[in-house]
Amino acid sequence: MEYEASPDGTYCIVTGIGTATDTNIVIPSEYNGMPVKEIRKRAFYLCSSLTSMTIPGSVTSIGDYAFSYCNSLETIYYTGSEEQWNESVGDNSYDLEDVTIIFNYEG
Repeated sequence: MEYEASPDGTYCIVTGIGTATDTNIVIPSEYNGMPVKEIRKRAFYLCSSLTSMTIPGSVTSIGDYAFSYCNSLETIYYTGSEEQWNESVGDNSYDLEDVTIIFNYEG
């Protein structure tokens, strides 16, 4: 996956899938010693082979269209609460209508 530091350098942002070919993606809660707090707009756009994803509760912002056209995405395992998810997902809920979200996932 691809990451970048936040503008203030205090956390990481997932910017894309990069060269990852896995169908099951696990986003870590930390990358390079910094918390992962954001998934960038269109980060997984058109990742049609992606079937599941684990997202840490540290993610507090998911950019628009982050999961658009992820037609094979079936399940998101979220380590945070449903309330945290609803606060972070924003307008992406329409892209996730057919996706099962598992809250408080402990893997």
